[in-house]
Amino acid sequence: MRDIIKLGIILMAYSLAAGAALGFVNLKTKPVITTNKEAAENNARLEVLPGMNGGFDEKKAMNVDGREFRLWIGYKDGAKKEPGGYVFIARGKGYSSVIETMVGVGIDGKITGDKILAQQETPGLGTKVLEGRANENDPLWFTKQFLGKSAEDNLKVKKDGGSIDAVTGATVTPRAITNSINKGLVKLKETVGGKS
Repeated sequence: MRDIIKLGIILMAYSLAAGAALGFVNLKTKPVITTNKEAAENNARLEVLPGMNGGFDEKKAMNVDGREFRLWIGYKDGAKKEPGGYVFIARGKGYSSVIETMVGVGIDGKITGDKILAQQETPGLGTKVLEGRANENDPLWFTKQFLGKSAEDNLKVKKDGGSIDAVTGATVTPRAITNSINKGLVKLKETVGGKS
């Protein structure tokens, strides 16, 4: 009986030490992780909506199908008088994860760029949206299909009667991305009062 109590105390001491160490590491790295994530998001905003030298203002988060809809207004100059475009993050449930795609939209309502920010889809299947197709070296072939599209295009994958090529053997991921971008475009149009 003493041995069991002794082993239990030793195990508890190791668990407390490991928990304290993990808590300390989390406390020290959380601000760095947050800063890096914000910098990556800012770079992605400039990538999907280039030329916004005046910066971005985040609008109040709204809701699309129960998911947060984050929206930024981009400005071409520091005066911030007139928007130069919009950026939003589309979120859609893929096969094994929620896929986040940052989308830039010009004042004319057409997509200027898009970038997949986060996904944990099945390697070799859903992740093919980030890889080049056979005989192609362009890993952005899937996301480039959205360039120049708008809310009026009613984006869908070809299997659903739309114009977006899906990935062979992995329809769920492209469908999730396409549907989330389409819903985001519709929400953007409602939010900015028909300017998009």
